[in-house]
Formats: sequence, C-alpha cells, structure tokens
Amino acid sequence: MTPEALGGGDDYRCKWSGASGSAIVPAQLSDEGRVTCVTPNMSAALPAVAADALPGTYALSVSPNRQQYLGDLVFTFYGAPELRAVSPP
Repeated sequence: MTPEALGGGDDYRCKWSGASGSAIVPAQLSDEGRVTCVTPNMSAALPAVAADALPGTYALSVSPNRQQYLGDLVFTFYGAPELRAVSPP
C-alpha cells in the first residue's frame, strides 16, 4: 500500500476482517504517509461471538474514505494467556 493510494482521503478507517466478523475503527494519516489506528478489543467489537472464537488470523485493510478498503495485511489476535504451572511450587 503506498501513501499515494491513501492520499486525499477525508475519513480514514482500519478494518479487521476474519471468520468471526469485522471490526472498523478510525485511523489517521500522518504527513509522512503513515496510517495509525488502535487495535480494537474484539470482544467488545463482536459481542455476539464467543470469546474463544475470537483469536485467529484477520485481514487488516485501510480505507481513505470509509468505502474502498486497500490492502490485506495479515494480523493475528491471540487469546488471553493462561497460567498452567508455577515453578518452584
């Protein structure tokens, strides 16, 4: 994805799309052509989906106008860590 492809936008968004659904959040384009967006809390973005179904691979794409989404970067969400052992006991 090039800065030229994103230039001239007026409503930047990042979208994470996966088997469990999609989440869209606001994004900002810097003067250097970098897109910044905050990774969504997928549990809050997709409340109807069971928490254990949310971890996995999602396609991350960016839109300059909330309509055309560009790029399909691979993004992985992980589940909550689980403590299984403590050593020494």
